[in-house]
Amino acid sequence: MSDESNKPKPVEFEPVYYYSREHRLQRASQRIRDFNADTAKSPNVFASLTSTRSNTLLLITIMVICVCISILSKITREASTYTLAGTTVSASAKRSGAKVYLDITKSGSSYVGAVTVAAAPRSKPDEPTIQKIFFTPDEKETFYFSLPFQDSQVLVILRTETDEYLSMVLTCR
Repeated sequence: MSDESNKPKPVEFEPVYYYSREHRLQRASQRIRDFNADTAKSPNVFASLTSTRSNTLLLITIMVICVCISILSKITREASTYTLAGTTVSASAKRSGAKVYLDITKSGSSYVGAVTVAAAPRSKPDEPTIQKIFFTPDEKETFYFSLPFQDSQVLVILRTETDEYLSMVLTCR
């Protein structure tokens, strides 16, 4: 115990700070004092986007571009929508390099069964490519396949097992 009593006790003291935040805020501008006050407003995103005339014009320009893109995408959609045996069918033809791809999308489950797809170039309708696809009870299905010709327009005929026909002419995009 004598060893512990001989050790000097640590001196407890408060550190001295040479930086006084309050003193510095007294010399700051009113805007900085308002920002650091407890009653400061939370930042408003819309107010910061429209704080200057250039920010407002930029925001309006971006909004107009977004609206134009959405309207043009709805207007220029090349998919054709038809009804086959009570089922909605949409089709489109797309060109990628030297190949033409046919995209058939089925919506609804009214018809379940095999569908024969005959596709031919519009310039030579007597040389069709025939594929067989199957509509299942799923609400939405998509079928893709490539066509062995390069024509700008494609004649497509769909035929069900119940001998219902659907013919369409698609323009490649």
